[in-house]
Amino acid sequence: IGLANYFAGAALLPYGRFLEKAQACRHDLEILAGHFGASIEQVAHRLSTLQRPGAKGIPFFFVRVDQAGTITKRHSATRLQFARFGGACPLWNVHRAFETPGRFLRQLAETPDGVRYISLARDISKPAGR
Repeated sequence: IGLANYFAGAALLPYGRFLEKAQACRHDLEILAGHFGASIEQVAHRLSTLQRPGAKGIPFFFVRVDQAGTITKRHSATRLQFARFGGACPLWNVHRAFETPGRFLRQLAETPDGVRYISLARDISKPAGR
C-alpha cells in the first residue's frame, strides 16, 4: 500500500513542479493544496518525500495521528524515529490539534540526542459517515 500511495502522490503532485512551487511559496501547505487541488494531508506527505539526489527539498517528516494518539501513517526524511507501537509522546502538539479544528499549531521539540524539530499540527476532520 505504501508504494501505491507514493505513486498516487507522484502523479497528483509531480516532483519537479511540486518542489518548485513549494520553494516559491515557502512550503505553505494551504497554498500548495489549493494550487494542486490536493488535500493538506496529501501535500504534507508529499513534502516528506522530496529527497531526490540533486533536487532535495527540506527534510520534513509526516505523521497522521488519531485522537487516541495512535500513529496511523508516518514518513520521515529526517533522523526522527517514530514509535512502532503505542501512541505518540503526550507532550507533542498533535494531541492539542484536535481541540483547534482548522488551525495550525507550531511547536519546537528537541529529542534526547539534541536534534531540534519544528512541528506543525492540524486537525483534518472528515465529514460524518466517512
